[in-house]
Formats: sequence, structure tokens, C-alpha cells
Amino acid sequence: MRRDPHLASAAIATPCPVEGDDPEAWRAAYRAEQDRLLEQRIPVMAAIYLVMVGLAIAVELIFPERRWLASLFYAGHLTVSALGLAIIAFRPARLPIGAAAAGLACSWSALLTTYTLVVVHNPERLGSGQICLLYGLFFLLPWRWGHQLTVSIAALLGAMASGFFAANTEQLAYGVIVVVTGAITSVGGVVYLDRYRFDGFVRHAQLTRASREKQEEAEIAAALLEVSEMLSQHVNEPDLLAHLTRIAIETVGCDWGTTFALDERCGVYRLAGLFGEPPGVREEIEVAEFDERNLPLIRVLVPGSLIELTDTHAQDLVPPALLTRWGVASQLVAPISLGGRVVGALCLAHGARRGPFSIRERRLAQGIVHATALALANSALINDLRAANTLRSEFVSTMSHELRTPLNVILGFAEMSQDEQLGDAERRGLLQRIEEAGRDLLRLIEDTLAMGRIESGRDRVELEPVQVPELWEQLRRECAVLPQKPSVTLEWRAFGDAVTLVTDPRKLTVVTRNLVHNAIKFTEAGWVRVHGTIANDALELNVSDTGIGIETRDQAAVFEMFRQGDGSDTRRFGGTGLGLHIVQRYVEQLGGTVVLSSVPGVGSRFTVTLPLERVSEPHPVLRRQLAL
Repeated sequence: MRRDPHLASAAIATPCPVEGDDPEAWRAAYRAEQDRLLEQRIPVMAAIYLVMVGLAIAVELIFPERRWLASLFYAGHLTVSALGLAIIAFRPARLPIGAAAAGLACSWSALLTTYTLVVVHNPERLGSGQICLLYGLFFLLPWRWGHQLTVSIAALLGAMASGFFAANTEQLAYGVIVVVTGAITSVGGVVYLDRYRFDGFVRHAQLTRASREKQEEAEIAAALLEVSEMLSQHVNEPDLLAHLTRIAIETVGCDWGTTFALDERCGVYRLAGLFGEPPGVREEIEVAEFDERNLPLIRVLVPGSLIELTDTHAQDLVPPALLTRWGVASQLVAPISLGGRVVGALCLAHGARRGPFSIRERRLAQGIVHATALALANSALINDLRAANTLRSEFVSTMSHELRTPLNVILGFAEMSQDEQLGDAERRGLLQRIEEAGRDLLRLIEDTLAMGRIESGRDRVELEPVQVPELWEQLRRECAVLPQKPSVTLEWRAFGDAVTLVTDPRKLTVVTRNLVHNAIKFTEAGWVRVHGTIANDALELNVSDTGIGIETRDQAAVFEMFRQGDGSDTRRFGGTGLGLHIVQRYVEQLGGTVVLSSVPGVGSRFTVTLPLERVSEPHPVLRRQLAL
């Protein structure tokens, strides 16, 4: 798949001489092209001129008295022409080709004048010869009107000089009129023809440029299509960026390249792909870590931009000593962005070539990182879809089990309570078990409905001023009826501060009840302690226990849906795993935070912090929630 970087320009025979639309640039390019053609046409003009003069002199050989003079003058024409062509071919840079050509043409005009007056003695024939010369120059040489005017003046001076040899005034007048007419028409013709040639040059150049651009567009589109197809084959592979590096090097035509990915947790860039590197470079790059402190280039990485280091010795974005050690002469860096943020960078390097990268190389690099961003987005979508499928399976499995358990309890104890031989105390015990199972079932359904409202965005925050001591007492009464083991004591410390909290009492009640229920469920013996305080203009709600605790590696996962610290099939405790997730979502909606600290085998502590705000000035997070 390696491509020749000069393929696009080589495919078009005549490159466009001007990239922009500046009239002066077009005119300069046209003049350069005309000078090139003029240099090619002058030998042709000289050959035609010498042939025509030779034919005229051959006629003169009929007259014996003119033979030696005619031969001498023809030798003079040959000598002057050869000398003029030599001067043109080896002229100094400061001598324009047009001026040199005009000088040669003036020499021809002077020779014609001298020959006609010395050999022929006929001014009328001089006018005919000068007219032929002027028109020949006009048609064959693509020069400027000033050059044509110079030769015309030389011809006119020769015609006027013929007055010394004219037999009468009529011959002189005829010769001068003929030359003047030829001069005016030829100079005017050069002006018109020059404009016509310039218009044709511009049209041809524009067509050439358009053709080249279309061909480049087609080549770039084909290359990017191939890149997209190859990336799609590796879209869900962990080494996607490694494949990207290889594909980019082969497509753009650079010597070697790297791809770095951002580790958002540490804020550093690490190697994710490497291809075509010089010997000894891989070992150093694989362990390298870059951030804004040791690599200023990272500060200028902007989505959609390109950073071009045309000469790695003449820049300060990357340490020149580092690039020299890695054998980088020039480099093109294309940020990889996802969701408006930079997540990586593709670096394409030349080992020896310095200077700017071509438009084709830049566009290919830009297109490749765009295709990579799409591939990364597709990979994320695939992972999200797989996670959603896994979540759905977990939901169906968990809900079917958790619904079946209380229903079996209810049905079983309901059947047992129908036994007529049971005493009142036994029957009340069965009914209490049925009530507990019913409450578990109701809580399960409420959690599921709450989760549905949260995910659909229909769970609005309803703020109102709440007297904290009164709400605290209400929460104590609701949590006191939660089922608990005889070996577990629920300690509820009174809230002494009389303070008004602007919050959603329903959500705060759910948060407290879920935390207390969770603590009771995972505590075999000991205590569950609930207390609240006011600190730093915030309400702190603490629920601690002497339960089984949570491993450090599992503490973040317990806030996910359908997750518990023990996620195995043989876990001892039931539940859907929605309670703590709802706690976290509700606390975030109320503008607060929830923090977990736990030691396995010792217990856990959940701390909820909610801001104390006035009704007229709610917390910024609450303002966003209210705006939904």
C-alpha cells in the first residue's frame, strides 16, 4: 500500500504555474513561460530568416557585378546570426531574453538596409524586406510590444536613411510609408496577440490546476477509503492505534511514525503505535511519558489542527536533541480528537528530508486521524453496546431472582398461616415474615421505577426549605422499621442544630433509607450508626457499620448498577445492586457528594455532603437540574 509521494504531480503533464489568484503572480508566470518559448523560437526564426535572405541573394547572383557583394553580405548575415544566437545562449543573467532577441532582430534590419542600399540601390525593395521581417517577428516570436517597437524603429530609421540613395522623393515617401504601416500593424498585432496568449495561458493553467485538484481529490479519497476499510477491520482490537501507525506511514509515504495515546488518569501521553522506526529507537520510546512540562508540543494540540516541524533543529516544541537522537529531520503531528477533546496524536516523520510537507501529505494526515476518531467512536459504541447487553442480562437475571425470593416467602408463609392448628403467636410471626417480604418486594419495585425515571430524565428535583431536625426525626422513624437482625443495633444520634436546608426531601429520604438498609443488610453483628452534622456550610450525613466491609478494588464498582462488593454467583447477600447507584445519582442531583471508606472485616462508612443554600440562590448543580 506504500505510495509514491510524487505520484499526483507526475500524473499531470503540465503543472499549474500559480497556486493562488494574484493577477501579478499570473502575469509573472506568463512572462516566464513566454521567455521560455521565445528562447526556443529564436533559432527557428533565424533559420527561416537566413533561408529567405539566401533565396533573395541567390536571385542577385544572376547579375555578375553583384555576386561578390551579395555573397559578402550573406556571409555577414550568417556571422551576425551565429554571434547573436551565441550571445542569447550564453547571455548573462542580467540580460533579458527579449532584449537580446530584439538586438539580433535590429541587426538583421540594419543588414537588410545596408544590403538594399549598397547592392540593390532601390529604396522600394527595402520597404518590402523590412515588412517581411516585421511580420515574421510578429507571428513567430512571443515577445512584448516594446521589443517589436524597437525593431520597427530600427526599420523606420533604415527607410529614412534610404533617402540619401533615392532617385526622387516619391521613392523615399513610398518606402517610409510602407515601413510605418508595417510597424504600426505589427506592434498593434503584438499587443493583441499578447493579450490573447495571456488569456489562453490563464485558462489553460486554471484547467490544469482544476484537473490536478480533481485528480488529487480522487487519489486522497481513494486512499482514505482504503484507510477507513483497514481501520474498520481492527475497530475493536486493543492494538487499533498500532495498525493506524502502519497504515498512515504507508499511505502518506513518510519514513516512520508513532502514535501516542493520552492516559487521562495520569495526564500523560504514552506510546500506542510504532512503525518503521530506526534501530535502537523502540526501547526508548516504549518507556517514554510526555506531558506539558517536558513536551511543549502538547500545549498546542488542538482538535482539527496540524503541527508541522519543517526543521527539527529550528523549533522549540520538541527538544531538538531528542529528535536528533531518534533520527527525525522533519515531522508532522496530527491530533486525534474524540468528542471535542484530544485523546492522542499521530506523528509522521522524515529521517533526512527537511522542509514543509505537501498539501497532499497534510490532507491525508488530517483525513487519517479523522477516520481514526470515527473508528475509536465506533469502538466505544461497540463496547457500550456490549456493556448494555451485559447489563440487560444482569438485570434480567438479578430481577428474576430477587422477585422470586420475596414472592416465594410470601406464598410459603401465606400457605403456612392457613393451618388451623397454629396459635395466635405463631400466626403473627408468619404474618410479620410476610410483611417483611412484601416490604422487600415493594422496595425492589420502587428502586426499579426510580432507576427508570433517572435514566429517562423524568426525575426532576423538587426543592423546598426543610427544617433539618424535623426531617431527621422523620428519617429515624422510617429507618427504625427496617428489618434487622437481633444481633445488630441501629444507633440514631439526634440532630441538635436547628437549621433550614433547601433540598428535595423525597430524594434525601431515599438516600438515607438506602444507606441505612444497605448497612443493616451487610452487618451480621454489631451496630449501624447514623449521625448528621453541620460543617463548612454543608450538611454531612454519616452512615457507618461494623459489617463485612468492601475491598479497595471494589469500592468504585459498588456505585454501579447491579453491582455488589461480592459479585460472584455464590454471594451471601441478596439485592439488585441498585440502592447505592440511586444514592449516588440522587446526591449528584442535589449538588452534593458521597464518599466511601471501608476496611474488609471491620466495616464501612458512607459520608454524604449536601450544600446549605438559600431558596433564592440554589447550588449551581441544582440550577442545572432545575433547568432540565
